[in-house]
Amino acid sequence: MDVWQDLYIKTKDSIDFYFLSDEDFDKQKKFIQKKGWNLPFYELKYSNFESSIKILPTTYIGINGYFYIQHSGSKKDWNSEENIKYILNMK
Repeated sequence: MDVWQDLYIKTKDSIDFYFLSDEDFDKQKKFIQKKGWNLPFYELKYSNFESSIKILPTTYIGINGYFYIQHSGSKKDWNSEENIKYILNMK
């Protein structure tokens, strides 16, 4: 998740991030604070996304309310220069 934090810092003025987890929000908040992150986490209780979410955590990246990327798990390095350029050019 440190990769996500770095990406969020670099692009937060241009990109919308939604980090979804089925864990209790208070538990998430403690974990996020312990790590020193400033990421927009949300507790997934019920949403229109449920049918498309197979793995948690799932991250959505969007611009102006439109989702362009859905990523499940934490294996991809979204903080690479190539991926940052790709994300910023989604506009």
